[in-house]
Amino acid sequence: MDRLPSLNGLLVWGATFYLVTHGIVPPAATAAEARDLTSAYCLAGAAWVRAGLLRAAAWAGWAR
Repeated sequence: MDRLPSLNGLLVWGATFYLVTHGIVPPAATAAEARDLTSAYCLAGAAWVRAGLLRAAAWAGWAR
């Protein structure tokens, strides 16, 4: 996949995001992988917080 570096990066990022959201943190072998892992971990955390806020807002709307 040397001809498609953006696709390769997207696939690595997607796989890392999937693993992080399922509680598996793979080790990073290079600085680029560490950046991808950090990015996926931050986005997964933000998605988790957003889902919690949406659940709380839905509950607050129901409780009125």
